[in-house]
Amino acid sequence: MALWGSSGQSDLQSQIDDIQNGLAALGNLLGSGASQAGKTAARGARSAGETVSDTAGDVSAAVGPMLNDLRSQLDNLVGIAGAVTGSLAKRAGKEGKVAYKAVEEKVEDNAMMAVVAAAGVGFLIGAMLLGGSAAARRSAQPQAQAKPQPQKRAAAKAVRRGGSRRRKAAA
Repeated sequence: MALWGSSGQSDLQSQIDDIQNGLAALGNLLGSGASQAGKTAARGARSAGETVSDTAGDVSAAVGPMLNDLRSQLDNLVGIAGAVTGSLAKRAGKEGKVAYKAVEEKVEDNAMMAVVAAAGVGFLIGAMLLGGSAAARRSAQPQAQAKPQPQKRAAAKAVRRGGSRRRKAAA
C-alpha cells in the first residue's frame, strides 16, 4: 500500500483501490448488513476519488498558463539584463581605451619621468619584499650572537664658569 500524501493520480487511485478491497474484506467478515455498508462506503470512496481527480485536473489547467506567463516574463528580464550588461561592457571598453591613450600620451611626452616613476615603484616593491625578509632574518638570529650595543653615559653636569662672554654681553 502506498504512503499517504504521495504525489500522482495513480498513487491516489491505488490508495482508493486498497481502501475498497479492505472494506470488501471487512464486509465479508461482518455479514450482509456490513456488506451493504461496505458497498456504500466503496461507492463514496470511488466518488471522492473521481472528485479529487477532477479537481486536480482543474487546478493544473488553471496554474499551467500562469506558470508559462511567469516563465516568459523571467526570460524577458534575463534578455534585458543581458542587453544592459553588454552595453555597459562596451562603454567600459571605450573608457578603458581613452584612459590608456591618455596615459600613453603622458608617457611619450615625459619619457624620463616615466622611467623614474617605474624605478621608484620597483625600488618600493623590492624594499617591501626584501625588507621584510631581512628583518625576519635578524629576529631569527640567536640573542647570544647579537653584538652588544654601546651604552650611553650619563649626562655630565654643566659647570658654571664665571667668565662667560654671553653673560657679560647680556648685562
